[in-house]
Amino acid sequence: MHKPRWLVWAEFLPVALLAPVLLLLPHRLALFLGRVGGLAAYYLLGTYRAVVRINLGIAFGHHLSAEEVRRYARDAFSNALQTFLELGLTYRLTRKGVGRLTLAPVGYEHFQAALAEGRGVIAISPHFGNWYWPAMCAALVGHKVNVIVRPLDNPLLDGLMNRVFRHWGVRVIPRRKAMAAAVAALRRGETVALMVDQNAAVGGCFVPFFGVEAATMRGLPVLRAASGAEVVGTYSIREGTRHQIVMDWLQDLPEDEHGCLLAVHRYLEGVIAPHKGQYFWLHPRWKKRPAGQPTLYPGLRV
Repeated sequence: MHKPRWLVWAEFLPVALLAPVLLLLPHRLALFLGRVGGLAAYYLLGTYRAVVRINLGIAFGHHLSAEEVRRYARDAFSNALQTFLELGLTYRLTRKGVGRLTLAPVGYEHFQAALAEGRGVIAISPHFGNWYWPAMCAALVGHKVNVIVRPLDNPLLDGLMNRVFRHWGVRVIPRRKAMAAAVAALRRGETVALMVDQNAAVGGCFVPFFGVEAATMRGLPVLRAASGAEVVGTYSIREGTRHQIVMDWLQDLPEDEHGCLLAVHRYLEGVIAPHKGQYFWLHPRWKKRPAGQPTLYPGLRV
């Protein structure tokens, strides 16, 4: 369903007017504003606050105190806003500027070895830290990077986001027609970046995520089977004002779909657990339930 034209412009104009101001902000100030704005959003957006708390409870149960849940929830709001602000800030950054904000990558040799196999690389990531940073850095050092994204429901904002990707040298593949383009890129020996996400509305595969069944998108095993590409896990950890990129060559993933997704989710759990406040908990990852199971978000319109 298309948005009314007036709503498209109502959403776009504030972003378009603020973007030039954002581009002038020092990086530290932008992160500070993201932190403060995230805290404000935590207190103002009650539904999302409830989603975050429920998600943390599902994932970590009684292992977290009430104060820890509040702290990680506030951190998750702030990290999300900081990430979106940085997405705009990177438009003005040079390669040298990005380098100053990026620590020496861990496991880069894994990525290089996987690429050397010649079948392309599927780089999988969670919505964690700044989830745009690894793709941008890979493209800036000369790798051919493609990202599979779900187009925004606002075409003007979607065009703005795609402009930032193109500025980095990253090719955007819309999710609705991703398979053929992604397989072609992999067969050329390129990298395809793919977010492993949950709550697939249609065609998902239920896989335990932190011990609770989540409807997971099947893109990774389907793309892997079609291309024979290698799989590398990659993510970015916030370390103060800088980013630590980590890469792991996932060489022993099972061939069957469910086994592959299960192994990937065990990997993601290991990434998320030590840095709980850097994950995007605002998404209702366990909304879709197996047949006959009750909602895990009672009373919430999510």
